[in-house]
Amino acid sequence: MKSKVMGLFVFCALVYLSSPVFAGVDYSIKAMEYDSKQFISRTNNQLKVFKASRVDNTTKVDRRAALREFKAHYDRMISDAKQKLRDFREYVSLQTSSLENTRIRQRDTQDMINRNRIVFRDKDLQQKEVLRNNKEKLQALRLKLKEQTRR
Repeated sequence: MKSKVMGLFVFCALVYLSSPVFAGVDYSIKAMEYDSKQFISRTNNQLKVFKASRVDNTTKVDRRAALREFKAHYDRMISDAKQKLRDFREYVSLQTSSLENTRIRQRDTQDMINRNRIVFRDKDLQQKEVLRNNKEKLQALRLKLKEQTRR
């Protein structure tokens, strides 16, 4: 019995100590701490009820019922804590996958911007080349016009 309570205490301590690891995650660690404190107080109350029951023939059944109730309560709280831990892990994995998707979208957007820059640079070079060719043609036409006016 003491080992189960001690195991629960170690579990709660690990949850409490691991909270700085997930400091960047928007999750209420205080709620988990409150739940663990609430569980410990309920467990202590159940133990007091169990220990307070008299040991005689008339209350033997009551003591067994209190023990069953305590065990059911303990198992329920352990399963709740495990479920909360699973939910928390799922939340963290969703946050990290969402962050990864955001990074992928940012990278894809940057790639598209770079491709557009290359396309615009190529178009700009083409336009400059066309402008240069037009200037050369214009100069050639001016020279021809000057020669024709001299004659």
